[in-house]
Amino acid sequence: MSKPIDFDALVAWLASPSACILAVSTTINKRRFHGNDKDFAHGTVEAHLDSPFGPLRITSGWSAFSQPNPVSGWYIEPRPDAKGQGIVTGAGVFMVDEGEKIHLESNGEELASLAWDFWSYQDLASHICQHLSR
Repeated sequence: MSKPIDFDALVAWLASPSACILAVSTTINKRRFHGNDKDFAHGTVEAHLDSPFGPLRITSGWSAFSQPNPVSGWYIEPRPDAKGQGIVTGAGVFMVDEGEKIHLESNGEELASLAWDFWSYQDLASHICQHLSR
């Protein structure tokens, strides 16, 4: 088993230019495609990365809404209540609080927030819009 990952070290690495996505998968959990401005979809987007800590899987939720003018395409935004958000590692992640090591759950608040921080710097629409039709 790998050595547990320090949360601060993970944060720093994900913010660095060396954090390179190997693969992305997009899941649509719910959708309505009737070809009008009431169309919507929501789901999750998952990135696979090879890191100095071992393989990482970073998952976040998203929502898409069609624009009134079809030429404008889709508006994509974070979906904070999506299930399955977070960061999965082979070793687990810990945080130090007042000298005590605290194990973080892969879908807990800290790692779900860090996952959205990561996705906020990515071109999220390019990974999602290709799966949406009108």
